[in-house]
Amino acid sequence: MIPTMTLQQLKETTQKSREAFRQTDIAQCLQQYRKNTPLTAEQRRQVMSDVHSRFSDVEAHLRENYPALTDEDVELCLLSALHYPNSAVADCLAVSEEAVRVRKHRMKAKLPREVQGVFWEERAGARLLKTLFMKDTMQNVWRRFPLAVVWLVLLTAYAIWLCWAKAPSDDNPAFLMSSGQRAALVYGLGMALVLATTLKLWGEEVRHPSWCRWVALAAFLLLAADTVWLLTHPDAIERTETIVARLSLIVALATAFFYAPFFREKDDLPVWNFTWRTFLWFCISFLTGGILTAGLLMLLSSFRYLFGLHVSEHWYLTLTVVTLLTTPVLLFLARIPEGDEKHDGVAVVSKYLIFVIRYLFVPLLALYLIVLYVYGIRILVRWELPDGGVGWLVSVLMVGCVVVELGLYPLMRSGEAKPFEHWIVRWLPVLILPLLLLMTVGIARRLSDYGITPLRLYLLTFNLWCYAVCIGLFVGRARRIRWIMTSLAAVFLLTSVLPVNFTSVSLRTRRHKLGRLIENTLPATLPMDGEAMGAWITSLDDSCRKQVWDELDFLLDTDRRSVADLTTVKHMYPFDLPSYGENSGMSTIDYSAQGPFALPEGYGQFHDERFTYFDTEEKDAVKVTPDGFWIERPNAENPPFHREKTDSILCDRR
Repeated sequence: MIPTMTLQQLKETTQKSREAFRQTDIAQCLQQYRKNTPLTAEQRRQVMSDVHSRFSDVEAHLRENYPALTDEDVELCLLSALHYPNSAVADCLAVSEEAVRVRKHRMKAKLPREVQGVFWEERAGARLLKTLFMKDTMQNVWRRFPLAVVWLVLLTAYAIWLCWAKAPSDDNPAFLMSSGQRAALVYGLGMALVLATTLKLWGEEVRHPSWCRWVALAAFLLLAADTVWLLTHPDAIERTETIVARLSLIVALATAFFYAPFFREKDDLPVWNFTWRTFLWFCISFLTGGILTAGLLMLLSSFRYLFGLHVSEHWYLTLTVVTLLTTPVLLFLARIPEGDEKHDGVAVVSKYLIFVIRYLFVPLLALYLIVLYVYGIRILVRWELPDGGVGWLVSVLMVGCVVVELGLYPLMRSGEAKPFEHWIVRWLPVLILPLLLLMTVGIARRLSDYGITPLRLYLLTFNLWCYAVCIGLFVGRARRIRWIMTSLAAVFLLTSVLPVNFTSVSLRTRRHKLGRLIENTLPATLPMDGEAMGAWITSLDDSCRKQVWDELDFLLDTDRRSVADLTTVKHMYPFDLPSYGENSGMSTIDYSAQGPFALPEGYGQFHDERFTYFDTEEKDAVKVTPDGFWIERPNAENPPFHREKTDSILCDRR
C-alpha cells in the first residue's frame, strides 16, 4: 500500500523527479528535439522508460488516488510534469499534437485543480511572479544573454549619470556634449542591447558558432562606426535623412529579433507563437515596471508629507530609470522562449484575440470599406480625381487587413475556423485591391499639386507594397505570413539607408525647382541673414513668393545644408510679409554672446523655432549662456525656464 502524499509532498517529489530526469542523456536528446527532426521509435521508448523510472513515486500516487486516470492519462501527466511543449509530448506518445490537447482538456475533469498545477505550468500571472522572485532569474539571463546584460548595465549607468548631472551653468562634464551627441550615445547603447539579444537568438540556431562570432563582430563594428559618426556630427541628428535612416535600422533590427531565429523553419506557426508570446511578455514586463515605478515614486514622495524629509529630484529620476528601464528589460529577457518552447509548432488560439478580431476589427474594417467604396462611386459619377488625403484612410484599412490576417493565422491552421473566418482571410485582400488604385491616384495628385517629399514617396512605396501583399495573400491563400513584415522592413531599409534614398531624391528635386524659381532674383551678397532674407522675399512677385517660401521651408526643415549657400537662417518664419500687417512683423535677434539679453523696443514675445515661450511684460530677466538661455522670474513658485541654445530666436511685436 502506497502511503498518500500531501499536495506539498507531491510538488516536492515531482520537482525532484524532474530535476533528476533533466540530468540524463535522454533528457538532452529531448531538449534538442525539433518538429522537423522527430525522435526515433527507440528514442521515444527510452524517454518513456526513463520517465516511468524517475517518476515512480508520483506514478504510484496517481494510480492509487485517482483511479479514473487511464494508463495514457498517467503517461501524459508525467510527460507534462517535464514542462516540455506539446510537440515533444506528442512525439513521445506517438500521437498528434491535437490529440494531446484533447487529452489534457479531458484530464482536467479527472484531477483536482490544485493537483493540476503540479503537472502543468502556471498561467502568465503566476509565471511573472515566479520570474520576479525566482532567485536564479538573473543567473539564467546572464547565462543566455551575457552581452545584452552588459549593454543594459552601460545604458543604465549612462542614464543615471545624466540624471545626476548638474545644471549647464555649473560646467558639469556631462553637459560638454550637445543634445545631439547625448541622443547619439543613447541610440548606440540601445541598439547594441537589441542587437546583442537578436544575435543570440539567431546564434542558437546556427550550426557553426564561428559564423555567429564573425557576424556579431562585424555587426557591432558597424554600429560602433555609426555611433561615432553621429557623435562627431551632432548636427546630423536634426536632419530628416539621418533620422529616417536610423529609424529604418531600428525597424529592421526589431523585425530580425522576431524572424531571424526561424530561418530554418518550414512552417510559420513557430514564428507566430514566438512573436505572440514575446510581445505579450514585453507588454507585461513594462506594465509591471510602470506599476512598480508609480508605487515607489508615491512611497518616496510620502516621506516629504509624513516625515518632512525632502528627497532630491535626482533620486526620483534614478529610481525611474531602474524600475522603468532596467527591471522590465531583465524581466523580458528572462521570459524569452528557449529550446522547444521557442520552436513550439502547436496552433495556439487566443480566445481573446479571436473575439477582438471578430467583433471589433472586422466590423470596423467593414465600415471603412463601405465609406471608401461610396466615395469611389461618388468620384466616378462626378468624374473627378480623388482627394490626396484618401491615401491615409486606405493605409489604415490595409494595416487593419494585415492585423486580421496575422491574428487569424493560428485559427486557420488549427482547423477550428468557421466559414466566416475562411471568407474574411480569403476575400478581404481582394476587396481592398480596387481601393488601392484609388490611393495610387490620390498620391499622384498630391505629388503633382504639392511636389515631392520623403513622406509622399514612402506613402507611394507603401501603396505598391500593399498591391504585392493583397495579391500574395490571395494567391498563396495566407499559408505563409512571415514574408509580410520582413518584406516591409526590407523595403523601408533599402529606401532609407542607401546613398540614394527618398530624402536625398526629394532634396535634389526641390533644390532644383528652387533654383529655377529664384534665377536672376538673388541679391549680390550671399548667404543672406534673416533681415536680408525678409527683404528679398518681400521683393518677389506674388506668384513666385509663396512657391519660394514653400521650397525654402521644406529644404530648411529637411536639411539646412541644401541651402547653406543661400541663407544662414535655420527656419522660415512669417516675418516682413505684407499680409501680417505693420504691427505684427517679426525680426531675428542674435543672442550668441553671454550676458543680459536686450529686448528691442516694441517687442514683447520671444520665439524659438515655432513656439512662443514667454511674455516679458518687464517682469522676466533673461540670462544667456553658451548652453542656452535662462528666464529668471521673481515669483518663487515659478522656477527658472531653460531652453537649449539655437543660433537665433525671434521676437514678436505686440
